[in-house]
Amino acid sequence: MCLDGGLRHSICMPATLQREDMMHKAKKCAVYAMMTFFAAIGASASRAADDEVLFEGKATVAFVGYSGTVSRWNAIDFPVFKKWMKIYAPNVEVKTYDPQGNAANQVSMAKSALVARVDVLNIASFQEAPTTILTAAKQAKVPVLLYIFIPDKILPGSVSGLVGTDPFEIGKSQGQYVLDHASKGARVAIVNGDLSTTYARLQHEGMLSVLQPAFNSGHFKLVADRSADGWLTAKAQAQVSSILTANQDGIDVLIMGNDDMSQGALSALRMASLEKKVMVLGQDGSIAGLRNILEGKQTATAYRNLYFEAKSLATATAYKLANKPVPNDFYVKQQKIGTEEVPFRPTPVTVIDRSNIDLVLKDGMATREQLCEGMPATVGAPCN
Repeated sequence: MCLDGGLRHSICMPATLQREDMMHKAKKCAVYAMMTFFAAIGASASRAADDEVLFEGKATVAFVGYSGTVSRWNAIDFPVFKKWMKIYAPNVEVKTYDPQGNAANQVSMAKSALVARVDVLNIASFQEAPTTILTAAKQAKVPVLLYIFIPDKILPGSVSGLVGTDPFEIGKSQGQYVLDHASKGARVAIVNGDLSTTYARLQHEGMLSVLQPAFNSGHFKLVADRSADGWLTAKAQAQVSSILTANQDGIDVLIMGNDDMSQGALSALRMASLEKKVMVLGQDGSIAGLRNILEGKQTATAYRNLYFEAKSLATATAYKLANKPVPNDFYVKQQKIGTEEVPFRPTPVTVIDRSNIDLVLKDGMATREQLCEGMPATVGAPCN
């Protein structure tokens, strides 16, 4: 997925009371959040000190990601996970693997990690059915934690837990923002992430769960529904350019798979002299995306705290190494994957636009300097 994040490497998680206050303010600023999840997650976070050692033994953990070409992985997921593992399990070696978005590479890397006798396998599996990996892990008696991506099916009893984003809620929040902010008759184009991934398909389903009635009634017009292989910026730009040409530049709203893809959309719009004239929505709350929002180029982004996401994976991993049950409220829900149900800790989703962009500062996902460096004085708060 294909998701990009901020570039800050330190961690600053908000306290429960701060989060409640932010949610109160967010309601006034057209924020869309999974409110029921915040309560459970906040309670879990308050149970243990951040510096609590959960496992003191020696072990090895493998973390097989998605692709380093998507900036969040080397900027946030890998380093933040390693940081918290040093706190929760200081004697554990963490090995990270970057398959560059290639499924065959991911299978090979996961199997190599298992041959090397890792004790826990964490994997951002973007295959519909990661049968080969899960079979090998089960035979090696290595517990598996899934990160971010949700497969279509898994082997019975092969996955211990799932940590990450609910892609359906991401798409739903994007769709709701368009429904609430776009004018009647708006011409909407969707450029999904890579639809070979379950994540992108579920995100798309979430969008349509809100927008399909508006399309059916004629309130909005769906002029294009495409995807970008590999969630790549260049592919997204090519798709948007093609959509603009096919519709004689008649586009009012662009819903993009993520903020990297939104960058491609903005390039296409600029070339068509349409910059700041089209509503553009992304996902992740990347630094580039947030700066574009401040400048009025991008409208909004479906955001979640990626530091929280990577930290949650480290927490689940440390408990698994210690062979201890996680706190009862750590996993918020059960996620249906094929015939199996897997404990799921989803990261809360909020739509960030110009009105509530300070939330990312409070969450520690960006610094004021990252957002404001080089910005003109006309940008206003939070830059001046």
